[in-house]
Amino acid sequence: MEGGKSLLITLTAIIIILVVSVFGVFYYMATQNNSLREEVFAVSQQQSQTIGELSNKIAAAENIVASRVLEIKASGTASSTLNIKSSTTSLDQLWNEYKNPALSFSIKIPKKVITSQDETQSVEILESGNAVFITYKGNYYYTNALKRISESTTDLQKVTGGMPWAILIKEVANDNELDSFIKERYGSGCSLDKKKESAMAGTFDVTVKGDGKDLGETKCPLNYIVKIKYSPTLKKAATWDLGQSYNFEVKGAPEADMIMSDSFKFIK
Repeated sequence: MEGGKSLLITLTAIIIILVVSVFGVFYYMATQNNSLREEVFAVSQQQSQTIGELSNKIAAAENIVASRVLEIKASGTASSTLNIKSSTTSLDQLWNEYKNPALSFSIKIPKKVITSQDETQSVEILESGNAVFITYKGNYYYTNALKRISESTTDLQKVTGGMPWAILIKEVANDNELDSFIKERYGSGCSLDKKKESAMAGTFDVTVKGDGKDLGETKCPLNYIVKIKYSPTLKKAATWDLGQSYNFEVKGAPEADMIMSDSFKFIK
C-alpha cells in the first residue's frame, strides 16, 4: 500500500509539472505573439508615417514644378519683375509705391504680407497687357494669375471671375463709355451710379447700380467688394475686386486692402 501511494503521488506531481510546463509554454508564446504584434504594428505605423511624409513632399514638389512651368509659359506676356516703365519706391518699413506710367496709375503696396502659415512673403507684381496683378508666391491666386496670363486671349479674361487684386485699366472717353465698361466687366444688369472725387486729386471713386433682382436672376451679380476708379482728365478707368474679405495681412496695418485702394491714383 505504501508503495502504491508513493507511486500515485509521484505520478500526480509529474502531471502537475507537465500541466504547468505546457501552460508556461503557451503563456510564453502568447506574450511573445503580443510583443511581436506590437512590434509589427509599430513598424507599420512608422512606415505609414514615412509614406505620408514622402507623399506630402512629393505633392509640394509637384506644386513647385507646376508653378514654375506656369511662370515659364507666362514669361512671354507677363513679368514677375517690372517692365522698363514701371517702378517701385520704398515709402517706409511697411510700404512701397508702385508706379506704372504706361497705364497711368500708382498705388501703395505692402512690402511683405503674413501668409496662412504665419510666415512673411514679399509682394510681387505681375504685368500683362492692361492687367496688373498684386500677389505673392505661395498664394493660390499667384499660380492662378500665371495660368490666366498664359491661357487667356484678352485682358478681361485674365481678371474676370474671383480674382482679387487683378487691376484692369481701360480707356474711356466719357460717362457712356464708362457705363459700357462697367457692363462689360461686371454684367449687363450693372450700370454707372455715382462718381465722387477721392482724396487723390483728379481720381474719382465710382459706384455701381444693380438691376434690383435676386442673385439667381440678376444680370449684375455683385455680392462682393469691387473698386472702380475714373479719371475724366486722362480718360481712363480702373477696376479690381477685393472679394468678400481682406486679402493681405500686414503687420501694423490690419486694413491693408483699404489702405491700398485709397492710395490708388491716376498719374500723367
